Order: sequence, then structure tokens, then C-alpha cells
Amino acid sequence: MNTLTGIEAERVVQILKHVSDRLQVLCYVPTEFNEDLLNEMTNDATIELLERQWTAEEQLKNLNDGAFADVGGRDISVIKAAHRSVRALTRQLLTDPESLQVLIDSVKEEDRKHLPSLQHFFGKLPPLGHETVSPESNPNALTNFIIYLNDLSTFIQQRLTTTVEDEAANRTILQDLTEKERHAEESKIALESKFKEITEEKAAVTFGLDSTLKKLELELQDLKSSNKVEIDLIQVEMGEAIRKAEVDHDLKMRQLHDHVDGLERQLSDVVEKNREEEQRLRKDKTRAEHALNNQIQQYDADMLTKKKDYDELLKEYTEELNEYKLLCEYFERVDLDSAHEEAEAKKLELVRKREEYGMMFINIACAKIQALWRGKLIRYNYLKSKNGKKG
Repeated sequence: MNTLTGIEAERVVQILKHVSDRLQVLCYVPTEFNEDLLNEMTNDATIELLERQWTAEEQLKNLNDGAFADVGGRDISVIKAAHRSVRALTRQLLTDPESLQVLIDSVKEEDRKHLPSLQHFFGKLPPLGHETVSPESNPNALTNFIIYLNDLSTFIQQRLTTTVEDEAANRTILQDLTEKERHAEESKIALESKFKEITEEKAAVTFGLDSTLKKLELELQDLKSSNKVEIDLIQVEMGEAIRKAEVDHDLKMRQLHDHVDGLERQLSDVVEKNREEEQRLRKDKTRAEHALNNQIQQYDADMLTKKKDYDELLKEYTEELNEYKLLCEYFERVDLDSAHEEAEAKKLELVRKREEYGMMFINIACAKIQALWRGKLIRYNYLKSKNGKKG
């Protein structure tokens, strides 16, 4: 079974103490939005983190009420956001004693008796995890502390999830690393001795370079003195050139002023000419507008007359169209009646022909019957007369 070493146990204790301190600070943070509390604070970062924490609390409350129960991923993201907000807020409050004092003062006296005391946070040496190290006294202390804390979290997680076989493998790796560290230490000693020799050689070279530098500085002084004389000469020549340039500048300025005056006179002439032209064009525009208005009025009058004519024609067209529809219906009925009469006449003609055909058959049958009857009657009378003569 794996056991923790003394250093590891001490680190775990310090981490737990750090968590306890943050929980104590979190006891004084209200769970609902408080505008008066924000107005009393002066640190913008603390105010922003408090607002973020209250927003996270509201989201968690909605989550517990079942507002986001249909999406599992959103539940996890809300919880993680709340955890990040709590960590950032407690870290900021531990570095901002004024805002922390405001939170403590906002709690009622009878409620403060049941909460843990935070007086040790306002002392000179805050406990482990209070990120109040002065950057001026030790610039790397805060960075090193964060690195150590991250390494400790990783190490504790590894130790809690490591098996016996993994621990043995890690121990073997640690022995190899120790051996490599010893070899590296020996190499470090050899390199240090070599570095010392090289440093002595570089010191001799540096002494030679210093003497050369001094010589060069003397030469530089000579060059500066000679350059100063040359600079004075150049300044004198430059002054004369500047005076000459100023004279030329004044001459050119007078010429330009004369040219500008001439252009202004030309401009005034052109403006006067353009003003007369503008007045003439305005008169032409006014006459054209009057003519256009007259044409528009004439057009409107013509359009009213044509509209009246169009309305009358449309009215006549509508009346004639209605009459046409009535006549079309009448003639359609007349045509339909004529068609019925022709059909009935054809049917009557067919019936008459069938009747004549039937009467022809009846007459033929009657003639045959009559012939048979007469033949029989004649034979009967003949036989009767013949028998009478014999008797």
C-alpha cells in the first residue's frame, strides 16, 4: 500500500488549509445581487468577479429548478463555470483586503458570530495560498508558487491513481534520474573549472581591450574637437545661406502676392460676368417654368375632357355589352328551340315512315288473307254446286 512522505503530506496539508481559507472567505459572499455592496467597493476587478459569481449562482439555481434538465452538456458547463467563478473571486478577495472588509461589514453582527473569523487575512504574513506576494521584493515568487501548486496538484492526482506496479516503475525511473543528476553534477563541476579558466583568459583579453578602448576614446576626443571646428564653420556657412534664402523668399513672396492680386481681380471679373449670366439664365428658367406650367394646365384640362369622353364611351360600351349579352342569350335560346324542333321533326318523319312501312305489310297480309279466303269460298261453292247436280 502506498504511503505519503513527510514533504508530500505537508504539501497536502497546506493545500487543504488553502482550500479551507477560500471557503472561509466564500462564507461572506452573498448569493444574490446587491447594488449597495458594489457601490461601496472601489476595485473594478472585484466588482466584475462578484457580478459573474452572482450570475453563476442564478444559473445554478435555475439548474436545480429543472430549467436546463433537458441538456446534459449544458449542466456540466454551468457547473464548471460556477467553479471557475468561485476560484477567481476568492483569489481576488484574498488580494483585495478592502473589498473583503466591505463584505465582512455587510454581514449583520448576530450572523457574524456564526461565521469564521478572517482577521488572519489582514496580518502581515497571510497563510499559504494567499496570493499577496509583492512583485517588487520577489518578482518570481508568485510565478514559482503557481508552478509549485500546479505540480503538486498533478503529483497528488498521479499518486492517487497510481498502482503498485506503476509505483515500482516510477521508483526505477527516479533512480535513473538520480544517477543522471549525479553525472550532470560532475559535468557541472568540470564545466565550472573550465569556465573559470576561460574567464581568466577573457579577463586578460578584456584588459587589452580596455587599453585599446582608452586609446580609441582619446582619438575620439580629438575627432570631436576637430568636428566642433568644422561644425562652427558649417553653421556660419549655413547662416549665410539661410539669410540669402530669406531674401529670395521675401522676393518670391512679393511676386506671389502680386500674382495673387492679379488673380483676385480676374476672379472678381469672372464672378461679375457669371452673375450676369446667372441672372439671364434665371430669367430664361422662369419663362420656361411659366410655359411649362401653362402646358401642364392645358394637359390637365385636355385630360379631364378626355376622361369625361372616356367615361361616356365606357358607359355606352357597358350598356351595349349588357344588351349584347341579353341578345346572345335570346338567340342562343332561339337556336336551341330550332334545334329541338328539327330533332322532333326528324323523329316524327321516322315514325311516319315506320308507320307507312307497317301499313304496307298489313295491306299485303290482308290481300293474302282475302285471296285465301276467296279461294276457299270459291272452291267450297264449286264443290257444293257440283254435288247438287249429281243429286
